[in-house]
Amino acid sequence: MGILQLIIRNDAMKTDPHEIYGWRVFAVACSASFGALLFGMDPGTIGGVLTMPSFKTKYGIENLDKGARANLSSNIVSTLQAGCFAGSLIGSYVADRIGRKPGQLLCAIIALIGCILQAASAGHLVALYFGRFIAGLGTGGASMMAPVYISENSPRAIRGSVTGLYQLFIVVGIMLSYWINYGCLVHLKGDAQWGVALGMQSIPPFLLFFTMIFCNESPRWLAKQDQWEKAKDTLQTLRQLPMDHPYLQEEFNDMATQLEHERLLVGGETFWSLQRKMWTIPGNRKRVLISIGLMICQQMTGTNAIRL
Repeated sequence: MGILQLIIRNDAMKTDPHEIYGWRVFAVACSASFGALLFGMDPGTIGGVLTMPSFKTKYGIENLDKGARANLSSNIVSTLQAGCFAGSLIGSYVADRIGRKPGQLLCAIIALIGCILQAASAGHLVALYFGRFIAGLGTGGASMMAPVYISENSPRAIRGSVTGLYQLFIVVGIMLSYWINYGCLVHLKGDAQWGVALGMQSIPPFLLFFTMIFCNESPRWLAKQDQWEKAKDTLQTLRQLPMDHPYLQEEFNDMATQLEHERLLVGGETFWSLQRKMWTIPGNRKRVLISIGLMICQQMTGTNAIRL
């Protein structure tokens, strides 16, 4: 609590009860962030694997001319990004339909299968492509669900900071991938070099699945499904406060008010009608274009190409 007060300075931190900043909030956030660990590990891992002589020999890359080699390498890299794109689009529906926790468990299983397929591809490009696309589906879905799940479980005073753990795990994953590649190059020979490097990517989805089993469902999602008693029980466990505590009463009432407001705004709208409003209403369209523009500018810096 003392460290948090030094780092985070806002009114809520001064007035909210210190019990709500227990280990459970950070354990839940770290568990969900294991999906970010995989998201960070893949670019660093595949970038190093593509330069390994044993990988080039196994997949026939060394026999290609410069242009064909560049095309093949870019295809291998971008297949996972295609999976991430599809996974992030599907992830929103899955998270709303079955829940944040089951959704992330499903993403972990999918990503784990994809990582195993990559490591076991044994020179078959189709298997490598398929494995990377499958891993991308899980990674993209988890990338969409995890920040939402973390924010819905975190107290208001530290919500932004705790959600930032997701980004921290991404850069930690990048760092780990470089050391894994280095260790494989120095200590392993032959196909084990790239096989072990690719296989190590299966650790984050395994950790995501294993730790998420012990985590709670999002109290906000439970309330959205009209499971109010379960939402109350989950909040009590997370905040370590009795339900009659003023803080917990306020948080629960605020959540109920927000959900009711959302229902009034959405009404009987379908997914596609909401999408239409997002693009046809000038204010909504402006916000969407700003968000897309920022991401395009970030990618145009070439940071991912440099990292690979």
